[in-house]
Amino acid sequence: MSTADLVADNGVIHFVTDVIYPLASEDIPSRLTKDGRFVTLLAAVEAADLGQVLASGEWTSGRMRSSRV
Repeated sequence: MSTADLVADNGVIHFVTDVIYPLASEDIPSRLTKDGRFVTLLAAVEAADLGQVLASGEWTSGRMRSSRV
């Protein structure tokens, strides 16, 4: 582990020092479909009936879009 990681009783705390740009602007299923490497993950998302949840725009792979934040 790097010095930016701190081992805790219940896992590891990762310290973030930089933001990766650009921030995601599309929903998770769209991004995974465009990438093409995540066929199995997309199948699992659909099998778990999570496609609509992840495509709702509430969540992206880059940040939370909720107004509750």
